Amino acid sequence: VGRTARMGRRGSALLLLRPHEDTYVPFLAVRKAPLTPMAPAAALPPLKAALTKLAVADRAVMEKGARAYVSYLKAYQEHVCKYVFVFDRLRPGQPAS
Repeated sequence: VGRTARMGRRGSALLLLRPHEDTYVPFLAVRKAPLTPMAPAAALPPLKAALTKLAVADRAVMEKGARAYVSYLKAYQEHVCKYVFVFDRLRPGQPAS
């Protein structure tokens, strides 16, 4: 959301929030970032096995995934809305297990 539109240009983003992060929505409204809510999918296919297989087969994919995850953790830790995105609430090892 933060880097999708710059210098008066339009942009789109997909924002995924965990249940306790829903207070971020009013923050975005104050910042005049229009949101279109979407209903959660009823059921999603399990992806862990497929992603693990892909990462094991291709080292570049594994390294990019690791960099993306570290980037996510840093962004979460440094976010300006620290009352919404509380780093101590994260369980960094949970997605990997």
